[in-house]
Amino acid sequence: MVGMGTRIGIVALALGIAACDQPPVVEILSPSDGTLISDHNPVGIDVVVTEEELFAVDLYLDGQVVPTTLIPPIPENRDCSDGCAFTLQWSGTEASEGGHLLDVVAQDDHSEGDAELGMTFEDTPTAILAMPNTPDMVGVSQIGVTVNVVDRSPIAAQMLIDGVAVDSTITGDCRYTCTVGHTWDTSIATGEHVVEVTTTDPFGRTAAVAQNVFLGDIPYMTAISVSGETDGPFDSRLEVEVHLEDAAGGHIGCAGENTGLEGVDDNQINYEVMATFVDESGNRISFDDLAGRDIELHVMEDDTLPCPYAIDVGTDDIIGTSTAIPAENLATLPPQMFGNVLNLEMTAGRPYTR
Repeated sequence: MVGMGTRIGIVALALGIAACDQPPVVEILSPSDGTLISDHNPVGIDVVVTEEELFAVDLYLDGQVVPTTLIPPIPENRDCSDGCAFTLQWSGTEASEGGHLLDVVAQDDHSEGDAELGMTFEDTPTAILAMPNTPDMVGVSQIGVTVNVVDRSPIAAQMLIDGVAVDSTITGDCRYTCTVGHTWDTSIATGEHVVEVTTTDPFGRTAAVAQNVFLGDIPYMTAISVSGETDGPFDSRLEVEVHLEDAAGGHIGCAGENTGLEGVDDNQINYEVMATFVDESGNRISFDDLAGRDIELHVMEDDTLPCPYAIDVGTDDIIGTSTAIPAENLATLPPQMFGNVLNLEMTAGRPYTR
């Protein structure tokens, strides 16, 4: 026969086991149920979880777990018996446009508790023109026009070059970034051109990007060799630069260590190079910029301000100066020798692809 005291003890023990067996309690503080998300920013879900031995807090989108970062992490002792405040930081990229059910699930070692909220996602495409990424495309014979698009739905795209539609492709899932692409043959185009891309989602929301592009041939060096030059007290390695000067007077531009001559360090070595010329603003000089001029090539060892700055006549050592050359001859210029320049070879064209 079980006594009264024994029965009270059994009931108390049962109540204790039941209390310990309660699942975690989850309360969502924000965002509120029915929130509209209309951008591509990360989504933060603020929650409070009560559980004396918390193992995990996860976010489910329409029944599928999605990657999140829990801020702060679960305490080392896992004790959230007084309630722990967390933010689940979610990129939001997995959600397509429309209504979705979000479920925050907390787990202890043998049970789980959750809280749900509904959210609606509606967005406008975000479009970024990745290439061409600068107006200066002189010297470029082919451009892989690339627009990166983020949208929660598949998109359509129209690409125009100088107002004329061209074929383009769309690759990837736009929720994670898709790419609108076109291979543009720029090998014969010159002057200024305009690239325009408009992206449209199924709901008629659009985003447009545009870029003016300048095209043309560039003069560039392919080989150089010098003799009898030192860097004085500074270094045994030379700092060779080649400057384009108008024979009628005036500095046009130069090639130096930042545009292909970095490795030209010693005498009596014929260096094969790919060295382009830039003006004092750092823009590549096009063959069109030289049209109608007679050009002198000044090869020098730099001891003051490096290219793109002009020659410092009082400090820089002139290695050699060519005779005046009509600019149109630079494209087919035979190897040159002048002063202590043993060899200088250059041409004009479009050696780059982008």
